[in-house]
Amino acid sequence: LKSLPMADCKLRDEQFKIIEEQRRYCDEHGIPVFSVDTKKKELLGPYRHDDGKAYTTDPVKVYDHDYSTFSNGKMVPYGIYDVTRNTGYMTFGVSHDTAEFACECFAEQWEQRLRHIYPSAKTILILCDGGGSNNARSWQFKWCLIQLAKRLGINIRIAHYPPYCSKWNPIEHRLFSQISRVWSGAVFNTIEEASELASRARTKTGLAVFTSINRRIYETKTERNPLFESECDRHIVKDEILPNGTILSDATDVIRIVPSYFLTITKFEFFDAKDSKLVSLSSSKKFGEAIVTKRRAQNKEKNVSVRPNNVGVEKNSGQNFIPYHFD
Repeated sequence: LKSLPMADCKLRDEQFKIIEEQRRYCDEHGIPVFSVDTKKKELLGPYRHDDGKAYTTDPVKVYDHDYSTFSNGKMVPYGIYDVTRNTGYMTFGVSHDTAEFACECFAEQWEQRLRHIYPSAKTILILCDGGGSNNARSWQFKWCLIQLAKRLGINIRIAHYPPYCSKWNPIEHRLFSQISRVWSGAVFNTIEEASELASRARTKTGLAVFTSINRRIYETKTERNPLFESECDRHIVKDEILPNGTILSDATDVIRIVPSYFLTITKFEFFDAKDSKLVSLSSSKKFGEAIVTKRRAQNKEKNVSVRPNNVGVEKNSGQNFIPYHFD
């Protein structure tokens, strides 16, 4: 029985609770939730991939060793699972599993299919594990995430599962398990064969799988962009309790307001709990400075300090802002 964790993770339960709260909030407000991951890479050619069985008229002969030098190449299966609609989107690459590859796959699936399903979406939630191309500590992933948000014109919230907890990612047991089932005992001489077979995955609960092939080449070693730090300051906000667990990437410039917690504001509306009225905040920094100037005059006696160069409120004991909606 596989039940022993490889290592202890600090704040593991807290991270799961935050993910659960985010998923519940997205379900209540109609925000799309996606689960992403890269399935095990496979060699193309006469290789035995697993211990599965398939019905054939004649025995299928394969190599007795899995040497990549004798293969026809390799495939990198990258999956996107729509948690709400129970739909999978598989992209088969021929290069490396990099952050650029992962974000490019998501962008193409969004532009080809998902944006027509969610035409009014302004924010999406993406669930992923903390390693590989989605590494929570990787600067490449954060940089590509910013470019993805700009390209799609939507806000992207990333929620990483704790270390050694990737099997809790919904895509693992809802999509990849079904693809492994239809691949059982199969031999892939070409990437088209694997893609066509994966598209046949179906379940009684209505799972459907759409596949595509990405033949672009991605470099594994890239130099850090000199604008990385400034772009992160403008577009990425980390969770205060779990900085490596939750990231919010915004497609526009942001105004930061920090009462007792940390959050990012673009074009959201926030509810003023004390005055019981809606306060609409624009993503324009100029408009944000006007708001802070007006608030400064109103809150001289409320222990409020304002950072002049990066609009924000750090100490606010007299006023609390409660998020009204994120879309």
